[in-house]
Amino acid sequence: RIPDHACSEPPMQARRLLSAGFDMDDDVDTDTEDQTPDDVEAQGHQAATTTRPQDTGPPKASQSQLRTEFGFCIHENIYFLPCTEPPSEEGPNHYFSIEDQYVYCPFARDFGPFNLGVVLRFCELMEEKRAEFPSRKIILHCPMEPEKCTNVAFLLGSFLIQSLDKSDGEAASVFNAISSHQQGIFLPYRDATNRPREFGLSLESCFQALRRAKSLGWTRLDDEL
Repeated sequence: RIPDHACSEPPMQARRLLSAGFDMDDDVDTDTEDQTPDDVEAQGHQAATTTRPQDTGPPKASQSQLRTEFGFCIHENIYFLPCTEPPSEEGPNHYFSIEDQYVYCPFARDFGPFNLGVVLRFCELMEEKRAEFPSRKIILHCPMEPEKCTNVAFLLGSFLIQSLDKSDGEAASVFNAISSHQQGIFLPYRDATNRPREFGLSLESCFQALRRAKSLGWTRLDDEL
């Protein structure tokens, strides 16, 4: 008979799989001799990028509606354009980048997300641009790099929630559709260490947290601290 204290905690490999989002009843090889830290990191990436079904939010747009010559439509005249080279700013549309304006300073191998102060400043920036260019397409472009695309998507989704009062499900559905259209464009966030990632933080989870913070009044700019 196995002593009761021997069952109080799963073995190390089981804890890694549980933290990566795996069900121990799944058909997963838990032999530590066959799995490396890189294997665990890859499994964590797969689990982190899997999102639960949304109860709210508009239906996903078709690929022909989603991607246009101006990029991915986020909301009305607001577009997200990942590109290999900066687009020409000539013409009637307003192109801009935030690459030099908002820079995430990593502790280790982390690359985001931005803090709440950056989120609120970005929302103010977008509100100013909507007021300045009400009848023009506002196109936010960024380099075709997954880390930078993820950070821009996080800020745009935060703008949908904070300024346009969209739900976290509606914000997530926009970027889930983009991710389905262009595989690998977004990455899950990771912890601030140099060790292999054993779990990931999805954009959807970030949007849920921001929506919760907004409901608690933590994102109101007119409150005195």
